[in-house]
Amino acid sequence: MSLKTPFSHCYRCRVQLDLCICENFKSVATQTRILVLMHWGELSCISNTGRLIPKMLSNSEIRYRGNPDRSPVQLEDMLKVPNTFVLYPAHTAKVLDDNFKKQLSTPANLIVIDGNWGQASQMM
Repeated sequence: MSLKTPFSHCYRCRVQLDLCICENFKSVATQTRILVLMHWGELSCISNTGRLIPKMLSNSEIRYRGNPDRSPVQLEDMLKVPNTFVLYPAHTAKVLDDNFKKQLSTPANLIVIDGNWGQASQMM
């Protein structure tokens, strides 16, 4: 009978302690506001990197969709702001390049959908 030794994980990045990347975090100030719309099922995934965004980008936050308590996610405050875009791969998607940026009168607000393909398509 073999005994498995459980790995200890960092409470911030959730990576195994010997692979922890927290010392490499450098917070960057951005004019662009970033909201990560994370499916609640991703919260416990060790491989989820979406939760690192608020640790690295100052003007960002995470909101959860599909909470087990079924409370609706509040997006009205962000959706009312001009130049708000959802990052999602679609045939009709616009490329957010320098030409696109030049057309904006104010900094962009990005909603980043975080989940597996099934979760992301439902959130979109």
